[in-house]
Formats: sequence, structure tokens, C-alpha cells
Amino acid sequence: DLYIKKYLKEHPEDLEKKFYVLLMVSTKKAVDKIKQIPQISDVLPCITMDEDSNVFSENSIVFQGYSPEVIIQAKKVCEYYGELIKISEEGSTPLGFGGGGYMLGAYYNTPNNSLPIFWSEKNNWSPFFKRYNKKYAADNKVRLGGQYV
Repeated sequence: DLYIKKYLKEHPEDLEKKFYVLLMVSTKKAVDKIKQIPQISDVLPCITMDEDSNVFSENSIVFQGYSPEVIIQAKKVCEYYGELIKISEEGSTPLGFGGGGYMLGAYYNTPNNSLPIFWSEKNNWSPFFKRYNKKYAADNKVRLGGQYV
């Protein structure tokens, strides 16, 4: 919802319009949060991840069958390194934006709510996946990882 609120702040002429938000992958929590913005008519996610998708949730599909001790230790490791390499952005945590804790990426980008140990390059960290910041072109198209979307 940060990008939507930023857009509306920068474009007050659009405050009376209604918007539809189309999401490739989302969580129910994110959809509910976006729906609270008055200008949003509807939010349409293609895939809605539940709490089982969060690596360290109680019902995580990642650690199915492992002892609680293993999960606690893995979380401590991710939090330790995540603290060293998290980006300085509002909402950023050692487990990803908003505490996401997801293991999600695509060939063109990695979401900021995925674990930073997978994508951060801060403090000379070598990530498995690349994360590209959004760059807006003059024609207002968003450029991610060399592609316009």
C-alpha cells in the first residue's frame, strides 16, 4: 500500500478516481490492507499465499517435519544476517519487508518481503537472486531488471 499511497499523494487530481489493483502474488494481509484505501475499488490477486508460505510461521511448509529447535535456530541465523544486510527502508526487517519471511523470486526480480539473505547486496553480501529497485521512465512505465512492465 506504500506505493499506492505515494502515487495518490503525488497525484491529488486522481483522488476522486477508483482503482483496481492487480497482483501477481500476494498475501491476504496485504490484500486487506490495500482494500482499506478509499480509492481502491477492488484488489485482484492471481495467487494468494497464506501463512504456511512464511518460512517461520507455525505451519510453515518449508520446515514441515522438523523439530521446533531447528526452526528456531534457522530463524536466528536469518535474523542475524538479515540485520547486517537489511536495507534502510521504512518497513524493512531482517526477515524482509513487513517481516514477510518469504522464499519467493522470479527471473526478473525478487520481492522485498522475501528473506534479505536471498537478495540483499548490502555490506558486500553476495545474494542468490537479484533485486532491482523500480525505475520509472519518462513515459511512466516501470522498468524492472531491464524489462518494462
